[in-house]
Amino acid sequence: MALLDTASGLAAGHRTDATQPQPTVTISLTCNFIASATTGRLTALGRVEGGGGRVLSTSASLRDGDGRLLATAVGSFRRFATPRGETALTPR
Repeated sequence: MALLDTASGLAAGHRTDATQPQPTVTISLTCNFIASATTGRLTALGRVEGGGGRVLSTSASLRDGDGRLLATAVGSFRRFATPRGETALTPR
């Protein structure tokens, strides 16, 4: 679930500018677990499905090294504007 949340949040944060992501927080996340992972690398893919200026709806999938679907998620994420002159990674 953490991988799906992270993939979705990163997709939402990169929605307007892939080089300068905006910070996001999860409003809601619903996961469906389909199969268990046994071995190999896991890959999570997050997508923005719609939304407005600040709240975005997302979907995500989690697959194993063989491409087998393990879990899916749908969520809502809130984006925050980064203050001018700062990056999303600037410590406060």
